[in-house]
Amino acid sequence: MPRDVKPVALLTTADRLEFFVRGDSFATYTYSEGTAFGFTKLQTYGDRPVAQTNEGEPSIYVAHGSVNGVSFGDVDRREGSRLAEKQNAAESNADAQQVVKPIGIVVTEEMEVRRGLASVGFRHTCAWRDPDGNHLLTQTSSTRITPGPSEGGILDLRIQLQAPDNDSVVLGRTDVGLLCLRAAPPLSPSGTGQIRNSLGDYGPTAITGKTALWCACVGVVKSITVGFVCLDHPANPVHPSPFIARDDGYLSANPFLYQAVTLPPRGMLSFRYRLLAHVGYVEAGWAGARLSDYSREPLR
Repeated sequence: MPRDVKPVALLTTADRLEFFVRGDSFATYTYSEGTAFGFTKLQTYGDRPVAQTNEGEPSIYVAHGSVNGVSFGDVDRREGSRLAEKQNAAESNADAQQVVKPIGIVVTEEMEVRRGLASVGFRHTCAWRDPDGNHLLTQTSSTRITPGPSEGGILDLRIQLQAPDNDSVVLGRTDVGLLCLRAAPPLSPSGTGQIRNSLGDYGPTAITGKTALWCACVGVVKSITVGFVCLDHPANPVHPSPFIARDDGYLSANPFLYQAVTLPPRGMLSFRYRLLAHVGYVEAGWAGARLSDYSREPLR
């Protein structure tokens, strides 16, 4: 890296944050009101996308399909809440048809950016409201970006979900959430890509519904093998997390797939995830070592 190139950099606009690692564009976060908040770009060396690039929809975002029965962040209603609804219906001997939940509204309360010599990031606080405007939940996402190994970058996410001061909230069983990712087409199973987990399983059918320490996608972009690894932090309330995967490149770490959680007034849950965008094919041992490094790092 040339001496005049900063390890990381951050540019801001009214509703967008642009991140750079070693002089290359790494990620874009958008939070324009009326749209789904999240990252619309994640790429590695030489402008090689590892996540889908779509200005209209985020490719890395936080979601939950049933907050007091209201759906938040479900940018793909084709899936809706099929798995969780079928599970709940089977338990109650009810008709297992899909139930369409009302769509909630997410509003920015505060955005704070941070620039450092070795890392950049932000803290985004949002209010989750039902269609009538009632405040159901506060989400605070703290993000830190640093240079990573294998010519890539590291995106650290801390997601805090907090109930209102005077009301409890039910985070129901759902197949929509919590950390949702959309791999770039060359990394998707429906393309020429490959998805695997820490158990040695390959492909969406083998991965979906299983708990794993990490999941990874890899493929060839501009004649070079690139990919990303999603690490589930050992301190998370549910670890290892269940994962969901689809042929179109959708991948999610979902601690609410098999269990609901009721938060008392002001109750909070906190989750940590790390995404590593890399160059080259990496072995399972490499991902396991990166998780070990992550687990030893102090919370920043």
